[in-house]
Order: sequence, then C-alpha cells, then structure tokens
Amino acid sequence: PATNRIYVANSGSNAVTVFDGATNNLTLFSGGMNAFSVDVNPFTNTAYIGDTANNTVSIVNGANDAVTSVPVGQQTFATLVNPITNKIYALNFGSNSITVIDGVTQYTATIATGKSPVTGVVNPLTDMIYALNSDGIPPDCRALHFKERQRELRRAVDVHQHG
Repeated sequence: PATNRIYVANSGSNAVTVFDGATNNLTLFSGGMNAFSVDVNPFTNTAYIGDTANNTVSIVNGANDAVTSVPVGQQTFATLVNPITNKIYALNFGSNSITVIDGVTQYTATIATGKSPVTGVVNPLTDMIYALNSDGIPPDCRALHFKERQRELRRAVDVHQHG
C-alpha cells in the first residue's frame, strides 16, 4: 500500500513483474528466479519471492531494487509476511517444512510441518500463521497453527480427509 507497487510472480518464466502504480511503468526482474509466490512487507518496502527451482527466497529492496537471496527448503510454493514482527515464512512443499526468515538479520530457522505445505496466511495481530498441507491430489489438508515467537507447532487441525 505505501509503496504503490504490485509484484506478480511469473511462474515458469524465471521472472517477476513489478507494476508501479504511481507511474504505470512495468519493471521485469528476470534470470535465476523461478518465482512461484510473492509477498510484501509494506512497512519495510521489501518483497519476498519464493524460488522453487533454486530453493531460495529472493529479497527485493523496493527502494533500490537490489536483490539478495536466502536459502530455504525445497520447492517454496508460498511466502508469507508478518509485517508487525518482520518475519517471513517460506512454505517448502518439497521438504515438508516452513523456513522462518528474520527480516532484519535474514537469520533462518526451520519448522517441520507434515506433508507438503502449499499455502497459508498470517494473522499479524495474534502472531499466528496458518498453513495448509497437501500430500496428494485431491489434497489432504491440515491447518497448522504456529506461535512464531516460540517457533513451535501449537496445534494441527484436520480440515479435510480423503479416504
């Protein structure tokens, strides 16, 4: 919202398109990023891009477009940002985990989730994240409730079970 930029993951094309709402210009970040997901911290003007091919999260500084990378688990299908705590969550489909990234230090920690986390949401007010797991098609899903400050799995709830 404050940056007036929209980031779009161009899955399969090794690029991210950035639309500048103030100028109506498009910028293309390309090369090396098999972008599958993008989330933005509007307070820090930083975008986080899940790179499924290189097992990294690319970090784009919105002020100068500098890009750095942080190693995470395999096949990051989603990135989630808690703008209040400045923590980023990489949902690693291929390694059955979530990598927690500190937005200031870029220090990482990994939390096992069960089978193949694919998507999720952050509730910044309660400091909880909810990730859905999938271990096949159609998916068997579980909502995983984490308390970020303790980096622990608090509870797993079955959402739908296929038999």
